[in-house]
Amino acid sequence: MIVQIFSSCRSPESGGTEKSEADKEGSQPSDVKIVLPSATELMQRNKLTLNDITKTKTPNRVTYEDVDNFLKSRKSSPAKEDSKEEKGKLIDLTSMQRSIKNNMMLTLGVPVFRVTHLMRTNELIKLYEKVKEQISMSVILNKCVSTVLLKHPLIYSTYIESDQGKIKYNRDVNIGNALGLKDSLLTPVLKQVDKKDIYSLSDEWKKLVEKGKNGLLTPNDISGSNFYISNLGMFNTYQFDAILPKNASCILSIGTNIGSIENFQDIKIYRGMMMTLTCDHRHIYGAHAASFMNDLSKFIECDIMQIFL
Repeated sequence: MIVQIFSSCRSPESGGTEKSEADKEGSQPSDVKIVLPSATELMQRNKLTLNDITKTKTPNRVTYEDVDNFLKSRKSSPAKEDSKEEKGKLIDLTSMQRSIKNNMMLTLGVPVFRVTHLMRTNELIKLYEKVKEQISMSVILNKCVSTVLLKHPLIYSTYIESDQGKIKYNRDVNIGNALGLKDSLLTPVLKQVDKKDIYSLSDEWKKLVEKGKNGLLTPNDISGSNFYISNLGMFNTYQFDAILPKNASCILSIGTNIGSIENFQDIKIYRGMMMTLTCDHRHIYGAHAASFMNDLSKFIECDIMQIFL
């Protein structure tokens, strides 16, 4: 990780040539601050200096979250009279936004199709209410998906461009999860989801989310995925289609929980999630996707406790 180190230098007149005890011992001066690259970029974009960031979670260390918290506190203060001049100005994309833009363009030429299914989630919600203090909904869904993917290896395969075309069947289920942060979109990867117990996955996911918030995700943390999940259910989104990422065969988009009536005679009401699977049509066909979605629906509705096995 590359960091920038800032320190305030003493003028020749202010301190003479005599070193302090701390200097003699070789310890780091108290005015030295380590600034993470993501924090530096956010400061530059908002024309901030190091002196503006007075509150940090860790002494002598400035993270993206520290700068973001300062900006939020500044927005909560009364607006300046010249705020109207700020409206309509052009702002260059950050390096992160440019990278996201380029990645989104890479698969525009890939033929895709989508299958949407309403998953009944009564049992899922009951389970989540019992374990939500320890395990997030994202981790539960990852484990459900990985369990069903093992029956459908084509869904998490990789299409290899060549004269004849090739399909790589992957050994492990590695799931990239879209993590939305301010001005950025990252996809931390839970690796070998099919082989790890749900509690280990929960601990791993918490660490990845924390690293993402502080701009500390490494290339290894966001690479190696062979299936993707984008969950906007927490934003009350009913249904949406996701763009297929590079080198992926499928991405599953998940909406919020909704109420649905099963039939009008008995007036049975159940809860459900709209899930849409976007697939690479070069090697995955409608029957493959529909079969996977049906099995996933059955697993979530009837066999969800198997994620603890």
